[in-house]
Amino acid sequence: MSNRSVCTLCGASDDCFPLIGGANGFLCFSCIGEALQAVAQAHHEKGKDTEGRSHGLTARQRCLICDEKITTRRLVAHRHPFAICDVCLRAALDTLLEATPGAPAPLAIVDF
Repeated sequence: MSNRSVCTLCGASDDCFPLIGGANGFLCFSCIGEALQAVAQAHHEKGKDTEGRSHGLTARQRCLICDEKITTRRLVAHRHPFAICDVCLRAALDTLLEATPGAPAPLAIVDF
């Protein structure tokens, strides 16, 4: 039996992407990036998305990483049936930026 960890959202193994472990699963850097992109897009299209729509979330659901109830957080990135709170998404971005292999310090320039 393998001790390999996999991303809870996409199934990528830890040999493909670094993973961040949490109380309810793992996130790969690729899914973190997608969640951040979705949050940025929703912010850009303010009013079209987040407020007043449940997206199928329930008050019992918890953040994939910190296990806090999602109703206690300001923002939730959601890929059914999983959710990531704003605090953990911010921490994941910090981890991603610190752990990028070969990135020069203190400044990294990334094309997008």
